[in-house]
Amino acid sequence: MDGLLQYTLWWKKGEEGNVSHGDEFESCIERGEYYLAFKYAMERLLEERGDALGQDIGTAFSGVQSLVEDCQDPFVVGRVGVGALLIFMQSNVLGPFEAQQDVAESPFGMHHCDDANNAWALREIAENGEDVVGKVYLPQYLLLSNIALDALDGERSHVLLERINGLVARLETTYAVDEGKHYEQRALLGAVHVEAANIYTHFGMMKNVATHIDKASAALGIDARLTGALGTRTVHQKDAHAQLVLKISLDDDMKSGFDDSCGKYDGSALDENVFNMVVNKQSDVSGLDTDSDVFRNGPRLISSEDDGVLLRRDLTALHQVLLLALCNQVKKGSSPDGTQQWELAAYTEAILSQNKTEFMIRTNAYIEMARLEIARSRTRERALVTLEGIKEALSHVTSDVPMLDRLSYVFSVKMPCKAVLWKELGEAFVACGLVGAAMKLFEAAELWDSLIVCYQLLQKNEIAEQLVRERLDITPSDARLWCSLGDLIDADEHYETAWECSGHRSARAQRSLARSAMRRDDFDKSRTYWKQALELSPLHLEAWFSLGWCSMKLHDHSEAIKALTRLVQMDPDDGRAWNNLATVHMKMKNWQEALVAFGEASKHSRDTWQTWENYALVACQLKDYTTSARALDHMVSLTRGDSFNISLLRNLVESLSTSAEPSAAADEEENEQSNKTSPQSEEQTKSYVSKILKKIASSSKGSGIAEFWGIYADYYTLTGEQNARIECLAKQIRMLQTSTWHVNSEDFTTYSTACLELSRAYLAHGSKSDIGKARMLLRNALHRSKEQFEDDERYSSMQALLTDINIQM
Repeated sequence: MDGLLQYTLWWKKGEEGNVSHGDEFESCIERGEYYLAFKYAMERLLEERGDALGQDIGTAFSGVQSLVEDCQDPFVVGRVGVGALLIFMQSNVLGPFEAQQDVAESPFGMHHCDDANNAWALREIAENGEDVVGKVYLPQYLLLSNIALDALDGERSHVLLERINGLVARLETTYAVDEGKHYEQRALLGAVHVEAANIYTHFGMMKNVATHIDKASAALGIDARLTGALGTRTVHQKDAHAQLVLKISLDDDMKSGFDDSCGKYDGSALDENVFNMVVNKQSDVSGLDTDSDVFRNGPRLISSEDDGVLLRRDLTALHQVLLLALCNQVKKGSSPDGTQQWELAAYTEAILSQNKTEFMIRTNAYIEMARLEIARSRTRERALVTLEGIKEALSHVTSDVPMLDRLSYVFSVKMPCKAVLWKELGEAFVACGLVGAAMKLFEAAELWDSLIVCYQLLQKNEIAEQLVRERLDITPSDARLWCSLGDLIDADEHYETAWECSGHRSARAQRSLARSAMRRDDFDKSRTYWKQALELSPLHLEAWFSLGWCSMKLHDHSEAIKALTRLVQMDPDDGRAWNNLATVHMKMKNWQEALVAFGEASKHSRDTWQTWENYALVACQLKDYTTSARALDHMVSLTRGDSFNISLLRNLVESLSTSAEPSAAADEEENEQSNKTSPQSEEQTKSYVSKILKKIASSSKGSGIAEFWGIYADYYTLTGEQNARIECLAKQIRMLQTSTWHVNSEDFTTYSTACLELSRAYLAHGSKSDIGKARMLLRNALHRSKEQFEDDERYSSMQALLTDINIQM
C-alpha cells in the first residue's frame, strides 16, 4: 500500500515512484473517480462468489467479511478498502460535496431502506457507545473500508486506541531508516509520526504527542521554535513592539532532498480563486466587513539578520503539516491563558505566509486562524467570512483544485469532517447573533441538539419539541433524538427509551440518566449510571469526574480516589479533579498524597483561594512550613486579607519560634527531624509570614480580629521589635474592650491574658510613661472585673503585677 500513501503526500502525475498507471483502479484514482475505482475493486472481489451477497444489510456485510478473510490476494482486499474509504472521505471531508449525487447509498446496490441501512451501519461504526456528530454521508462505505483494511491489519481490537497503538508501532518499524539521505523513506516516516501525533492529541495523550513530534522533526530535518522579534501587527501601528514569531531552521541536505515535495499551489491564488475571500451578496455573511486593521498572515517585522529564519517562505508541504501538528499540541497541551492564542497564531501565520502549499493544508490553517480571530472583536467578521469561504470551497466543484489534489496530505492534517465544520461555523454564527444562518446549517447537517439550542435562544421550546417528534416519526429508533427529547422536556423515560433503542449501547443515554439523578441528589443511583456509561465509553472525562463526585457525596473515599486518579491520568490539566482528589486524601489523612495533589491543583486553579488554604493546611500538617506559608500568602493575596485561617497562621508563627529555639529536651531523632529545614528555607518561611501579616493588617476585615494582633505581637517577639510588639498588643486590647469580657468567663480569660502581656511589655520597655500606661490598664481591668472574677487566678495575677508597679513608682 506504499503507493496509496504516497498519493496522499506528494503525488504528481508522470513522476517515477508513483502508482502504476496500467491498472484501471489506479487510473480511476488519478482522475478522482473514486466510485468507479471502488466498483472495479468490488467486481474483482466478487468474482469468486457466484451467488448474491443477500438483500439484508447484515447478511451482505457478513458475506463481504467472509470474502475478505478468505481472499488470497491482499491487493484486491486493499483496493476495496481504499476505494470505499476515498468515497466516504470525499462525501464527508474532501469535497466537493455536491459531486456525490451519482454515488449509490449502498456499496452492494441495495436501493431499499437506505435510511435504515445507514442507521445500522452507523451503530456498527460507533466506538465505545458514543454517537456520531451530525449527519454522516455514505456510512456503509466507511464500515466496508474498516472491514477490508482490518483484514489486512491482522491484529484486531474492539478498542480504537489499542488498534491505533499497534498500527503506529508497526508503521514505525516499516518505515524506519538508518542515518543517511533516504529522503523518500524519511518523508514517509515523518508523515507517520505527524499522523500519530494528531491521533494522540485527540485522546489527550500529550507525552505521546511530544514524542512523535520530536521524531517527525528529526526525520524531516526541521527545528521550529517560538521567539520574539520587533514588528507591527496592525495597519495603524507606528512603533514596533515585540511580536511572537516562529524561528525555523532546516537541514540543508534534507531540504534539497524534499524539494520535489513542495506544495503545488500558490497560496495567494488559492485565496483568490478557491476560497474567494470576498463576501457574496447572497451569502449568509453578506454585509460583514472583510477588512481588518490587523495583518492576516503575521506581523510586519523590522528587517534584521534573522530574516532568513524568521520569514521563511520555502517550507515544503510536509514541513507545513508538522507546524499544524505543533499548533494542535500547543492548543491541547497548554492552558488557555493570555499567551496561548499568540503561540497558536505564530504557527498558523508561518503556514499561511508560505509561497507554495497544498489545498488541504491551507484549508486547515485557515480553520485554525479563524478559530483564533473569532475570539477577537477586531477580526471576528473576517473570521466568519473565512469559514464561509472554506465551506463554499469544500462544497462546490472547481477546476482550480482537481479531485486528486484534494487528497494530498488529507490524512496528515487534522481536518474536521463536514458535520463538525458546519457545527463550528454555526456556533460562530450564533456567537455573533446570526441565529437564522446557524439554524440552516444545523438542519442541513442534522445537528439536532444545536438546532434545539437555537430554538431555545429564540424562546421557541414548543417548536423545538415538535421538530424532534417529527424526526422521531421518521426514525423512531434514533437514540440521539430520544436523548434530545429527554433533554428538552427533562423526562427520564425518554433516556430509558434511547437506551433500549440503542440495544444497550448508548453511553449518552446513561450519562443523561446519571445527570438527572445528580440533580435530584440521588447520588447512589447516579453513580450506577455513571459506571454503566464508563463501561461503554471509558475515555469520557466528565463521567470519571462525576463518578468521583458521587462517591465523595456517598463518603466512599476509596472509590472516589480510583475515579479521580483515573481522570487526572487522562487529563493532567484538570484542576477541579486534582482538587477533589486532594480533598479526599485529606479526609482520609493521607497527608503526603494530599500535598502532591494540592500542588497540582494549585497550578491549574490559581484563583481559587479554598484550594490554596487546604494546600497550606496539609503542608503544615507535614511540617513543610515553607510550602504552607507560600500557599497561605497566595490565599491572602486572593482574598485581600479578608479571609484567612487564624489557627494556621498561629502555627506558622509558632514554627518560627520552634526553629529559632529548639527544645533541649528533644531526643536525637526529633532534633534531626526539626533541623531538616535549611537556614535558607527558614528565612523564606519568615519572609512569607511577614508578608502575610502585613497584608492582613492592611485589610479592613482581617485587621478587625483581636486574635490576629496577638499573633502579630508574637511574631515581633521573635524579631525583637519591642515597639511594634507593644503597638500590636495595644490594638488587641482596644478590640477586646468592646466585648463583654468583664461578665463572660471565656472573654475575661482572653482579655486578662492580653492585659498581663501588654503590661509586662510596658514594664520591660522601662520608660516612666510606659509604666504609667501599664498601671492605668491594670487598675481599669481590676475595677471592671472585680464583681465577677475577684476569686479568679488571673485577677490575682493582675493585682500582684499592679502592686509591683506601685512599688516601682
